[in-house]
Amino acid sequence: MYHLHHPDLIVTDLMMPMMDGIAMLHEIRKSNQKIPVILMTASLEHVHLVEAINL
Repeated sequence: MYHLHHPDLIVTDLMMPMMDGIAMLHEIRKSNQKIPVILMTASLEHVHLVEAINL
């Protein structure tokens, strides 16, 4: 959907049915390093939070 619509902002969740938010951001960052992202989650997993911040 990202490549089809070219949004100005991405709002997503960490847990999604087909691809989690981290995997999605890895794919998007391959082609666009600057698009702003808001990643929501109820997870308190330190590893997820650090990886999300780095992306």
